[in-house]
Amino acid sequence: MWGHLFIFLSTVASLYIVYKEYGDSYHDYKLALFWSGIIWLLSQVVHAVNIEVLHSIPDILVVFANSTLLTSFLMLIRNLKPEFFRYPYPTVFVPFMLPVAYLTVLGSSIMQSLIFFSMQAVTLLVFIILSTGYWKRMKLRPKLPLAAISLLSLAFIIHWALEDLHNIFQFIWQLFLSLGMIFSVYTFSDITRQQNYSEDINV
Repeated sequence: MWGHLFIFLSTVASLYIVYKEYGDSYHDYKLALFWSGIIWLLSQVVHAVNIEVLHSIPDILVVFANSTLLTSFLMLIRNLKPEFFRYPYPTVFVPFMLPVAYLTVLGSSIMQSLIFFSMQAVTLLVFIILSTGYWKRMKLRPKLPLAAISLLSLAFIIHWALEDLHNIFQFIWQLFLSLGMIFSVYTFSDITRQQNYSEDINV
């Protein structure tokens, strides 16, 4: 219960941070990130309601939230690259193939778990690559990326490797995820405020 409450509150806080701290230079990235949080928040609400007929809805919403988050990452990467090297804009929506794949395997718990694991691993990996690749741009809060990477990585490992061993591990990964979410949305606020991106950093 407390773990889900922490996640709910951290999601609300993260949405507020995105709204207040993020610049409008790249409106599409900010909007996609904001909607990712909204969908994730909705999944937590539906999960808390705990109605049998809606038992599969929270997981579906989580998949959509992660797909939207990956789309926002692709938007950010595209915008940060020199215009000549940018990939076609429709490419950023490729992650939305994940919900389609998930819906086709609703009857298989093994395939569902595999999709969840792969989706979360890819999301974490992309976040790590972005954080380390653009570290020099994070002038105001240079230590935040390290904290966010550490917390989110620990949450991922505990969730997939230790959660079934004891209930306390579920609370721990949920707490780490909650803190990691807040640190992660702060991580890129410096980047989104910048108007000019003349420095060419390889990601």
